[in-house]
Amino acid sequence: MNTVPLDHKYTATVTIGRNIGGEPMEAYRWASFTMKAARVVTTRGLTVYTSRAAGLGSFTGENGVTIREESCTWVYELEEAAVKATIALLHDLAVEYGQESIALVLGTTVFC
Repeated sequence: MNTVPLDHKYTATVTIGRNIGGEPMEAYRWASFTMKAARVVTTRGLTVYTSRAAGLGSFTGENGVTIREESCTWVYELEEAAVKATIALLHDLAVEYGQESIALVLGTTVFC
């Protein structure tokens, strides 16, 4: 049984990374990837709070080497009814751009 009402609105965060394995994808592909990710956010989401915030993160590769990677993040409002379609679209985008995954975090905003 779904305990979240269908009209519930999540605060969603989507983050994509530029690397394919330990190497950055070509600039034109990265531009296309970020554009398509933004399209998922703007067509499935309601209010977009943060659009394409760029960052530089790091992760440890399989061989124990630290790898630096550009990333982009969007924070927006997402209705419960749009979650499954959003996950499917992001999965397809990850496959298209050779990504292991795209991060989608869903939470409920509490104003304090």
